[in-house]
Order: sequence, then structure tokens, then C-alpha cells
Amino acid sequence: MAIRSRRHRPKVLVFATMSPTPIDRGDKNRLHYVLELLSKQAEVRLAYLERDWDGTRGSSGRHEMFGSESFPVKRSAVASAGLMAMVSLRPYLALRYDIIGVRNFVTRQISEFKPDVFWGFQISSYPFLRSSPEIYRVMDLVDSPSRHAAIALTDQHSSLKTKAMHFLDWRIGKYEKSALENCEKMLVSSVGDLEYLQKRYGATCEISILPNCVPDHLLEFKWQQRATGSPTLLFVGNLDYQPNREAVKRFLSSVFPLLEERCQGARIRVVGAGGTKIANLFNHAGNVTFAGYVENLIDEYLAADVLIAPLSVVTGSQYKILEAMAVGLPVIASRVAGNAIGADAGRQLLTADSAAEYETACSSLFADPGLTARISQSARQFIQKNYLWNGQIQIINEILSDSVT
Repeated sequence: MAIRSRRHRPKVLVFATMSPTPIDRGDKNRLHYVLELLSKQAEVRLAYLERDWDGTRGSSGRHEMFGSESFPVKRSAVASAGLMAMVSLRPYLALRYDIIGVRNFVTRQISEFKPDVFWGFQISSYPFLRSSPEIYRVMDLVDSPSRHAAIALTDQHSSLKTKAMHFLDWRIGKYEKSALENCEKMLVSSVGDLEYLQKRYGATCEISILPNCVPDHLLEFKWQQRATGSPTLLFVGNLDYQPNREAVKRFLSSVFPLLEERCQGARIRVVGAGGTKIANLFNHAGNVTFAGYVENLIDEYLAADVLIAPLSVVTGSQYKILEAMAVGLPVIASRVAGNAIGADAGRQLLTADSAAEYETACSSLFADPGLTARISQSARQFIQKNYLWNGQIQIINEILSDSVT
């Protein structure tokens, strides 16, 4: 539904179940930069939830580019809402924040701010789309949860815990379809998600691709190849995210021992929030370092010799891959991760899935400075052409234009 009056700067109410700061996860990364883009073209208010379990309490003062309002939620309330959803055979992922207090908070923001556009972030914003039927509604789905579940359930590397979590969301497709029916525009981060949604549900609403990207300033930094020294591998990812944990455990158990034999002195540095349990499993390994959450990842990229991204469950583009490529750090990724961004294997990055393939790819980079230099340069050019946030402003303008009658 188009808004009823034209404004020079439309008013956009963005609802998210998290604060965009600190940027310690991929979803916060996207939220942060989408808010920046919107703020260039519209008057924006962020209505977000302060979750008592992840340290976002009292962070509203950090959002200087736009107005923001927050509502505190407790883990117990979210868990209860999710449990009620599962008991009634509804998906936890879509309904865990469907709490009376949150509903009243969203209704109050709409009443006070009087937005032209309601912008919901991820499937957890689904229950609140119906709070504003008279407003132009956008949902940034990011990644299709039903597609992600289907991939995880069939992936040979997914743990029983991961499969069980997705099985509990077995009706997520119904609510994904309902979200499509209750908004005028849906955004996804990849071609794969777009094609999946269109094939599964048809043209219920307009679906557009807004890819995950990196800020322009990353191109100001340029990784330099080291002539000598023991090679350092880098993994970046939030280890509270199950696929990241599984990828790290698999790599350290089956791949890294081969690399240590072939490249004496090889080291691996694992960077990301969480991961205490997995760190304890490998604390005996002298060449393995768990650094925890690091605010400035640029220094990590510049100090490493190669980024490894061995994820087996991937739907959209991975920020760690895009960021490393932007500064020119060579990347070795799983084939599904490389395909998700449309990069050419052997030109802009290297791909590997098995332990032997990772060992061969790493050895090739360490033994061939010319190959390393070509991949580094080509990767930077690829990011500059395809994956800069400022290059997506046209998509934002089109959405805001469509919302105006």
C-alpha cells in the first residue's frame, strides 16, 4: 500500500529485535549500514529491543545519525513466547518476540512517529507487520529461513543439535509466506534466496535483492604479502552461531593437522565472540589461538596470510569473505560460500571442501607469490564493482520512491 501523501523526506520506522551496535555479528552489520543508507534519504527512527542477555542495554545513545527508541526484553519472556509458539506448532524463529509489551511498544512508535514506511528487520519482525496495514511495509528478510533450514537439514556436516533446531521451526514456510502477503516489498541478500522464494510462493509481493556489502573505506587498506615467515590462517565469525562452531571444529580436527605437516610453523587465529567451549577443546594446540571478539577486524585481515571460510551451510554472502577480499587478503572458502557471492574460483578466491583440497589450496598460495598477488588484486576489484554499501543507494531510493503515491 502506498503512503497517502508525498514528503520531501519520507519518515521510516525501522523495527529490529536488536541494537545495531556493537557490530559483532553479520545481522548487526547489515542493520547498521542499511540504517546509514536510509538516513541519507529519509527521516529515520529505529525502534529496537534491548535484550538483557547480549549487552545492548543502554546503547541507544550511540545512534547519532537517526532517532532511536528502545524497549527492554528479558530472556525468560522471549523463551516463554518461543515455547508457547512451539507448543502450538508454530515456529519459534518467527514468533519468539511476539510479546504483549513489544506489540504495545511498536504500536506506540507508529502512533508517535507517524511513519510513511514500516521497515521490519528479519523474520522476527513478522508479527508486527500487521500492526500497520495502512503504512507501506517493507521486510528485510535477509536470508530465507525456510531455505536455510532445508539446507541445514540435508547437510552432512550439520550436527544433530542444528537439525533439531531447524526441525522445531518446521512451519516456518507458512509464516514466511504470510510475511510476503503482509508487506509491499521484501528484501533478500542473494539471488539464491530470491529464486527460492519466487519458486516456492510465486509473486506474492515484490522481492528485491539488497546484497550484504562492505563500507567504501575498507578499500583504503591494502593487504601486503609477506616474503617470509610462518603462514597465519585466519577464521572470523561469531562462535555463538552453530554453523560457525561446527566449521571451526571440523577444520581444526581434520584440516589444520595436514597443514601443520606440510607448512611447518603454520598457525591459525580464530576471531569471534563466544566460543569458550570450543576453545577449551583445542587449548592444548600451541599453534591455535582463540582471540574472542575483536572490534577492529582490519588489523586482523592485514596481519594474516589467508582467510579460511569452511562453512557448509550458507545462503547469502558472508561478511568475513567480503571484508577480507576488500583489503586484498586471499580467501579460501567452501564452494557454497564462494558461489553465494558469485566469485570466480581460482581468480578472485580459492575454493575447497575436503581436507586435501584445503591443504592443496593453502600450499599453492604459500608457494606461489604470483598467484597470491593476482587473487589479491582481483578480489579488491570484484568487491569495488559489486559489494560496496554506497553502491546500493539506488535500491533504497527505489523503495522510498515506490512508497510515495
